[in-house]
Parts: sequence; C-alpha cells; structure tokens
Amino acid sequence: MIALFILFLRPAFSRIRYHGILSPFPLPLPRAGRGNRAFKIMKNVLTKIWPYIFLACFTALLFSPFLFFGMMPAAGDEQLGVFYPNAYVYQQSIQKGESLLWNNFYYGGFPTYLNIITGSLYPLHWILFRFLPFFTAYHLAMVIPVFLGMAFAFAFARASKFSIFPSLLFAMAYAIGQTFAALYVSFAFANGFFVLPLLLFIALRIRQSDSVRALIPYFLAGVAGGAVGFLAGVPHIVLYSITFAWAYALFLDITGQGESLIWRFRTAFFLVLAVAGGAVLALPQLLPTWQYLDLSVRVPGYTAQVSESLPWGEWIYLFLPPNFDIPQVSISTAGFYIGVFPFIFALMAVIFFRTREVWFFLISYFILFAMAADLAPFSWFNRYFPVFSRITSPTRWLYAAAIPLAYLAAHGFNEFLNKPREWFQEKKFINFLRGGLAASFLIVGGIAALNIFLARLSQNPDFKSRLLSFILGDRARIFPFEHYAAAFDLTISDLRMHISLLNPAFGIPVLLIPAAVFLIYFFARNYPFRWLGWCVIMATALNAWLAFSFSFDSFIPQSLLAKEPAVLRIIKARESDLASFRILPFLFGEGMFRELTSRRSVSAEEQAILHREFLTNQIGAFYGLQNMWGYESLRTMRQNQLIETVLAPGRVAVFDAGAVKNNARIDQKVNDKALRVVSIEEKAADFAARLPLLSMMNVKYIISIYPLGHPGLREIPVEENSSLSVPFHLYENMQFLPRTYFARHPFFWRGSERDLLLAVAENKDFKEKTFIECKDCKETESQGKVTVNEYLNGKVKLSVETEKGGWLVFSESNIPGWIAEIDGKRAQIYNANYLFQAVYVPEGSHEVLFEYQGSSRLFLEKMSIY
Repeated sequence: MIALFILFLRPAFSRIRYHGILSPFPLPLPRAGRGNRAFKIMKNVLTKIWPYIFLACFTALLFSPFLFFGMMPAAGDEQLGVFYPNAYVYQQSIQKGESLLWNNFYYGGFPTYLNIITGSLYPLHWILFRFLPFFTAYHLAMVIPVFLGMAFAFAFARASKFSIFPSLLFAMAYAIGQTFAALYVSFAFANGFFVLPLLLFIALRIRQSDSVRALIPYFLAGVAGGAVGFLAGVPHIVLYSITFAWAYALFLDITGQGESLIWRFRTAFFLVLAVAGGAVLALPQLLPTWQYLDLSVRVPGYTAQVSESLPWGEWIYLFLPPNFDIPQVSISTAGFYIGVFPFIFALMAVIFFRTREVWFFLISYFILFAMAADLAPFSWFNRYFPVFSRITSPTRWLYAAAIPLAYLAAHGFNEFLNKPREWFQEKKFINFLRGGLAASFLIVGGIAALNIFLARLSQNPDFKSRLLSFILGDRARIFPFEHYAAAFDLTISDLRMHISLLNPAFGIPVLLIPAAVFLIYFFARNYPFRWLGWCVIMATALNAWLAFSFSFDSFIPQSLLAKEPAVLRIIKARESDLASFRILPFLFGEGMFRELTSRRSVSAEEQAILHREFLTNQIGAFYGLQNMWGYESLRTMRQNQLIETVLAPGRVAVFDAGAVKNNARIDQKVNDKALRVVSIEEKAADFAARLPLLSMMNVKYIISIYPLGHPGLREIPVEENSSLSVPFHLYENMQFLPRTYFARHPFFWRGSERDLLLAVAENKDFKEKTFIECKDCKETESQGKVTVNEYLNGKVKLSVETEKGGWLVFSESNIPGWIAEIDGKRAQIYNANYLFQAVYVPEGSHEVLFEYQGSSRLFLEKMSIY
C-alpha cells in the first residue's frame, strides 16, 4: 500500500512549487564544486518529502505509548474484551495453520470476516500478524493507515492549490476531528480513516487530468483504496466516505467544463468505476456479508430501532477536544472540534473568504451534521434507505464531517497567508479578533463559574439531594437511592477535577483559545509573518498531542494480559482439554456498578484487571477459554434472541414468555417488549433456573458476583485475590452436555420459529429432548459413541459408532458456510436446539467431519451446479 502511495504521487511531487518565505528549507547553495549537483538533488528531495516525514513523525508520536512504551488502550471491555482478543485468535490461526474464517471463542462460534473489526482477509494484516509479535502487529495495523490518511489529506490539499502549511493544517485538523479515540481503538476504524481523503484526492486528480491516460494511475489507486476499505475498514464509515466523495465528484463535474457530456462528468463516472473495482477485489468479504445480513440483527430498518436523539452530554462533546472525558455523563464523539487554530481559520473562511468550494464544504457539513443528529428529513435516509437502514449509529456521519471542517480551516489559513498588509487593518477583521477575544474570555469565565458552582454544590447536601431527585425524576430505580447519591457525589468530584483550568489536560486546550487569537493578532500587526506557518503547525501539533494525551490515564500495560486469571488456574487444575467446554460470566456490568463503581472511582488498570479476572466478552481467547457470551454487533438474530434475550439480557431484566406468546416483538437488537424489569436478586434466580439452556450450550463453568443457588451447580472455592476489588463466585455446572453427542430423543420441529424459541427456552432437559428443525424426518431414538479425533478452529473430526443410526449434535453455531461429511460424503446439516448443528449418521462406525469453509465457497459451488 505504501509503495502504491509513493508510485501514484510521483507526478504530483514533480509539480510542487514553493514560494519565498514559505519555503521550509531556504538553504544557500555552494557556489562551485563537485558536490553542487548532489546538494541540489538532496535539497529537492527534502523539500518534496519533508511534509510526509513530518506527518510520519507526528503519527509515531501520537502512537508512541503503544509502539515504544508497552501500553495498550484498553480501559473499557470493548477494546480489551473484543478487539484485541479477536485479533489474537486471528494471529494464532495464522501461526497454527488453522482456518482464518472462524472464531470459536464466543457466541458458540462466529465468522471472523463478519465481525467487521479483524480485517482477516486483508493481506497486509496477514503479513503483520504472521511475522511480528502480537502487540507490534496490532498497533502497526493502526499506525500505517492513520499515517496514510494524513498523507492523502495533505496530498488532496496540495492538489487543491493550498501551500505547504495550510495543507499540513488540513491533515492534522482532519485527524483531530476524527477523534483519536476512534483511530486507536481498532485498526478497522484506522483503515476507514484514510479512505475518504484518498477518494477526494483521486476525484480531484481525475478532474484535473486532460486525458484518459493521465487519470489511469489515480483510477487504479482508487480501486486499491476501495478494496482496502472494504476488506479492512468499518463498513459503514467506508460507506459514508464513498457517499461524500461521490457528492464531491459531482460538485467538481457540475462546476467544471468539458467538451462532451461524458467527459464533463468523468470524475463521478471514474470514481464509481474505481469503487466498483475495489468492491470486486473485496468480494470474498462483501459477498458473505451481504448473504449473511438477513440472518443478523441488522435487518432493514435496524437504524430506526436503535437510533436515539443525542443526549445533552453528547451535544456538549461536540464542542470539546476529542477523548476528553466528562465523568459519568457520556462518551466522546466527533463534532465541531478540529483544534483551536483550525477552527479559527475555518471561521475566517466562512466569514471572509467564501468561494464555491467553501459553500460546498460548508453546506456539506450541515447536511452531514443533520444526518448524524438524525434530523428530519435526513432521518428518513438513515432509517429506510437500503444499506444505510442497517447501520448502528448515524452519529458516525460526523467522522466524514471532519473533512469539510478541515478544508474550511486550510482554505482560511491559505487565504490569510496571501492577504496584503492593508487587509489586516480593515474594520471587519479587527471586529472579528475582538469577537474572538470576547468569546474566549466568556469560555474561560464560564468554566471558572462552573467550578465555583460545583464547589458550593458539594458543600450543600440538601440542595444536592433535591437536584439528584429532580434528575432521577419518576423513573423506576433499580438500586437504592443511596447508591445513586454515592455515584452523584463521585460525578461532582470528578467534574471538579476534570473540568478545571487547573487540570492541564483541560486547562491548556482552553487557554489555547485566547492564546491563538492573540497570536493571530500579533502576526497581523507585524506583517509579513515570517514564522506564522511554523507557529500554527506546531501549536496544532501540540493541541493534537494534548487531545490525545487526555486518554493516557485509560491506557494499561500490555503485560497485564500476560498474567493468568485466577479462574484459569483453577480450571486448568481440573481440566485436561480447555476446548471441550465453555464458560459464561454472569451480570458483571451491573454487579460492578452496585459493588464498586457507585462507591469509589476505579482506575483503568483496576477495571482492566476486573475484566481479565472475570473473563468478560472474548478475553478468554487469550487463555484458550471459550465463552458462550461476548460482544458482536453483527450477531445472528437467533443468537440475539436465545442468548441476549432469553438467557442473559444486557440489563436487569428477565425474559417474559407470556409477552412473547402475546406477540411481543423479538426481531430487534434489544427486545424490550419481551423483557420484564426485576431486581438483581430475581435476575440471579432466573439465571440459575436457565441451567438446562446453559447445559445445552456446553457451559461448564459460571463466574458470578452474586451467589447462584441451584442443585445442579457446585461452587468451587476461589483463592483470595488481592488485585480484585470485589469478591466473586465460581460454579461448575454438573449437568453440562458435551460439545458433540448423540441426541437421545430428537424432537423434529415443524412449527414457527417464534414457538420454537419458546419451546427451547422452557425445555428442562436437552439430554432427553433435542429440537431438530426437519419437516420430513421420522421420530426415532438415538444412541451412539463419539470420539473427538481433532478439534481445530472451524474444524472437527470425529469417530462415531451407532447401532441403529442416530442424530449427531455439534454444539457450534450453525451459520452458513459449514459443511458436514460422513466417510467423505457430503451430509445435510440441520438446525439443532435453535443455534447449533445436527446431522443424521447411519448405523455402524463412521468418520465425521464438520468444517467451516465460508459462505462464498458454498455460493460458488451452487453456481457451478447451474
């Protein structure tokens, strides 16, 4: 990818020109001597590549905690519990020669290329994880696309006729506006980061090309970039990027000229062709994803199910530096913030330097913002337009909106540098500076007033109690009022500590606002501004670094994962084969809130230790333990219904079978109508009553903060762990079923899927009654012996013996792409117990194979038949 980047930018390098005081290397040439020519060549090379070297160093600086200091961004369970473990399974599969298509460590198994965060089919990822240590490979998979994103943004700005420093400002403002929280959370976000500036650069270069031959290199680069985006990026962010890039291409064509209609609209035409070419290269990823969508929770109208208006905390974040944390309020999102200097110059562009391009990017930003806020009529597009209606959060339109803001900033800065001295004496510019100073002092004063209010609030218990009661309102309370009061006290304390001018992480960026206005005023009074370019770029780099460093307290040592959890040590002492059973943590989130979070602050390292010790989500993959639970935004509807609705809803509620019988909806991500709110104690009792479901799912060990009373569970003593802030219980399920077994009494289901869910949920003994979805199968009893010869990721080989023939159940998710063979001959797979697989094995001794080959291969096999 880097070689391709250098190749197609060579023509652009050859046309770069620097003027006067803006030249970064005004070095004197020697008068004579044999080294004169070599010196000229060296100078030319440096003047052409130094911005890219600067951006590379800037990227390395931002990611230095991960690259050089052994840290990882894993404060929450999503990074530590999802992104890193999935990548680890991917690397282990590469190094062991196992399937790259299947991950058996959560939800009963899930396809790796459908979890949208691994990029398992992207060749660069294969190379990195094949030859480098895990953390080095993971973090380089983020660093490379982030650098490319800023490099392409710089190249686009240069192609837009901006000088060096405005182009650098554009690249850095785009990175700040995207939020580093997204870029370092997962390399899927990082790979989506470079797609938009690449497509914009290609569109502009195609428009500037005077022949088909001249635009071919850019077209091919678009094909490659589109393929990388589809293979390794977050799909909806790539989709948003393509949509905006095509709108920009249309703008270029409409405002441009051409001898014929086809040639005039060449930008949009060739950009569509390039994206289509990238999609063809990415078919191994796109085809199974498209085939699978209708089985997943992302049904048409999914956006309408999950979309909510931005809460007030999110609106506040739109004006704050990315990664800044308002404790107990919300999470950061992309917004208006692109850095102090870029924002000031963006205002200048809108107020003083309006052009067609400025109007396009300004209107584009408002449209993208309306999309993100899900405002009518744009909400219709999000909720009901094909493909877009299956996307989780429209707020991520704001990732694309960072580009228009960055363009306005670069345009304003570029025009500012080129204005004559007289312009800076005009009244409108002086009023602009005065307004900026007044606004900055209002911001500083408002923050000081907020700190005074919070200090007074913390000293007035009566007013604090009344305010909390007003905030809680009439909503049902899961916990006693004292717990909310303790959490409210913690929130007030954290707000006073974080949103304070005395807090460097917050105070410095705030004080940069008046400092930036003063600096612009100083240079305007001392025209020509010889060092303004460097001052703005270095101040923006510092601004970006500070915004990034806000997250430093949420980083943890990579070595934390090297220590085995206490549960693992106990289980390993009892088990010889960790792949023969599954585990399941119960109510970790609610339990932690009740026992810990509402009482005191928890550091990032403490939180990470808790996640590690409780083996939440997919963390067990690091230690060879398979979890029946996990996190998967693309999970199947059946997994969502049986695991996330019946067995373990993600909040303090339990499954309400009566509501389902009365036609409550169960086809949503969160099936609220099928749930009933209860106390935590009631939820624990309901979970214990679901032991037959756990047994059917091959769950042998349960980790819980709360005691679970059930005769089928045996509590295992747990050694006291000083690193844990809360105690926990470990239970062994004495009734669990093996991963593969013969169904003793198969029951062939011929009714509706809704009724089957209820039947499975209410079944008390899956050893005696196994549900198999087959309309023309005959009732029969099954018995037999199963020997596991080989169990790999996505592949199992069995030797079976049965006297009369029988139904063999394989308790791994029956997702399209699995094949079964009996003695080398293909056998039909049926759904068993709502989630898993079953095949009929004739009497006698046989060799049985289950293997996940991916839905693309099965699709091609079906096509070859016709």
